[in-house]
Amino acid sequence: MKKIFITVNDGSIARNILRSFVLEKIIQHSDVHVGLVTHADKEEFYRTEFGSDRISVFGILGRPLSFFERVLSYCIRNGLWTETILMDQRTHMEGRYVAFAAKRTFIYLFGKSKWFHAFVRRLFLLRAPSRAMEELFSREKPDLLFSTDVQIELDFDATIAAHKNNVPVVGMVRSWDNPTSRGGLVPYIHVVLLVWSPYIAEKMEYVQQYPRERIRLVGIPHFDWYVKDIIVPREEFFRKLGIDPKKKMILFAGIGDFHAPHEIEVLEIIARKLREGMIEDAKEVVLVFRPHPAFRFDENSVKRLGNVVFDSGISSYSGKDRSSWEMEQEQVVHLANSLAHCDVLVTTASTMTVDAAAFDKPIVKGRVIDINLLYTTLEEVAEAGTGAIVQVPNSLFFQKAVRRWRGSEVQLYNRNPNE
Repeated sequence: MKKIFITVNDGSIARNILRSFVLEKIIQHSDVHVGLVTHADKEEFYRTEFGSDRISVFGILGRPLSFFERVLSYCIRNGLWTETILMDQRTHMEGRYVAFAAKRTFIYLFGKSKWFHAFVRRLFLLRAPSRAMEELFSREKPDLLFSTDVQIELDFDATIAAHKNNVPVVGMVRSWDNPTSRGGLVPYIHVVLLVWSPYIAEKMEYVQQYPRERIRLVGIPHFDWYVKDIIVPREEFFRKLGIDPKKKMILFAGIGDFHAPHEIEVLEIIARKLREGMIEDAKEVVLVFRPHPAFRFDENSVKRLGNVVFDSGISSYSGKDRSSWEMEQEQVVHLANSLAHCDVLVTTASTMTVDAAAFDKPIVKGRVIDINLLYTTLEEVAEAGTGAIVQVPNSLFFQKAVRRWRGSEVQLYNRNPNE
């Protein structure tokens, strides 16, 4: 019997891997036993849902990082040059000018250096696993580790335990923007690295300087749901939300205060334009707000708008914090139907743009910020011609953006708000 360990850092991995047919496919091999490696506070939750005679669940208690691990983490997070990381350094400075200057100097010196990235990866191999992780690997002796998020602490701990016990590690980039995001440098070269798309493979090779011969394209696991027979009639889905199925639906996908502090302002602008009849056929349009399950947002501000339908059926939680979110089968089906039946998706920064593209929906990104603060991946979304980015100091050119999108012409709008 072969034993495969799979890391499960949070609800997104549970959705992407455990509930999206990957675990099911692995278990179809009768000679395989799976061990799910997760945080201690998630152990019982996942054991209840997935535990069986062929699936074990192991909870690992977190621990403070040592001085060496903190230094290594700093190098990983600040030693990779991308526009997203530069932007995060600036926007999250919060008055710490000396720390900001140090990070800027560090990234300018080392952010594009191949030798420095190789040096950090060598340093990573000197790291020691936590006692709990080392004991787990010594006791269970897995044949393979599947690291499902190669830029997160739980996976770092499991990966180094596997390395020191001569266990091969297959890694996976969790999401489309991760190679250029705040996770920083991927510090370990895996036996095989699984990625969703050629875009991610390119970023791993040229930004992360990861060996191309180790990278394999596998598609987006949780998108398998979108080709299943799970779409209900429009009338049935709209009735569930309490709205008229004859109306056009604008689906606003939230990302939360941290990533988009002006998100509610964008929502308010659209709601006001609809209320004042300034959007064509406004009476035939309904605005639905779908919050991100993991990130904080001002729910009261959304509900006060009056003409916005608040979608509360997006996720469940295994604990008290939003970080404990889980998207179970019923909620994945709800998401798929939201995308299938919406007429346009609006967001400020959410990766729901990728999901909406899978349903061939018009996508509008509205942001009330300096245009210099665009994420690396967002800039490239615009360059690819997949959506319209709307820069909104006081007003949202919603109809113009949608018309431009349908004409396959991407424009960046930063016009006079009175136009």
